[in-house]
Amino acid sequence: MKINSPDLWNSVWTEHQPDSVQIILAEERKTVRWRKIDRHIVKAFGSFTSLNVIEIGAGSGTYSALMASLGAHVTLLDYSENAINVAREFFMEADLPATFICDDALRMSSRRYGQYDVAMSFGLTEHFKGPKRFAINKAHFDLLRPGGAMICSVPNFWCAPYQLWKTVNQHRGRWTVGEEYPYTRHELFAIASALGAQTAEVFGDSFADSFHFLRFLEPRNIMRKLLSLQRSPVRSTPPLHRPSLLDDYLSYALVLWATKPLRY
Repeated sequence: MKINSPDLWNSVWTEHQPDSVQIILAEERKTVRWRKIDRHIVKAFGSFTSLNVIEIGAGSGTYSALMASLGAHVTLLDYSENAINVAREFFMEADLPATFICDDALRMSSRRYGQYDVAMSFGLTEHFKGPKRFAINKAHFDLLRPGGAMICSVPNFWCAPYQLWKTVNQHRGRWTVGEEYPYTRHELFAIASALGAQTAEVFGDSFADSFHFLRFLEPRNIMRKLLSLQRSPVRSTPPLHRPSLLDDYLSYALVLWATKPLRY
């Protein structure tokens, strides 16, 4: 398994073949994950308008684009120059403003600390283990102003379709995105506690949607699934994804929502 590095992710993003930006955004708006995040943001801050948001390890920045479309000021940070270039093109096609920073979240200047209402990542922190795993989670909190919110979306250790998909592709030698260590709910709550979060909640995306991994065992579809956040088949009018009682425990994506105390 390849070690995660800027060179690895530059290679990944060089091979990235994006779908239509408007289709990507329309599809993601229908997901259980986005609707839950939307509700949490509105409950905590009233609206997205003028929120200062940063996405680290941003890739193309799908969720930043969703928030920018609702009035947030968004910054995308990634240590892959190719990812930043893809994000610029994504936002240009979406006709949305953003700030782009090529930097390593584990080495960024402390002058960025405390500047953001929301610090988030989608498919980032699972690529770290040991001390760096806690450090990359702490980077979210360092960026937050007091009272701000961390959103960290990661693969779920207990999602069977994802684990099968991952194991098959690793066995075939077709796993191209480096180290990846999924989380449990227990670990996410432990991280929030270690960070000193004022409040912490872990919720899931749609468990039913995770079965789409079983349709993505062909290697040509791996990067499309990981990087474009698309479901198959892509529809011009995507259906509304339905929640269930299993989502918070067995879905592919677990999301940690943690707030920074007013005094930290």
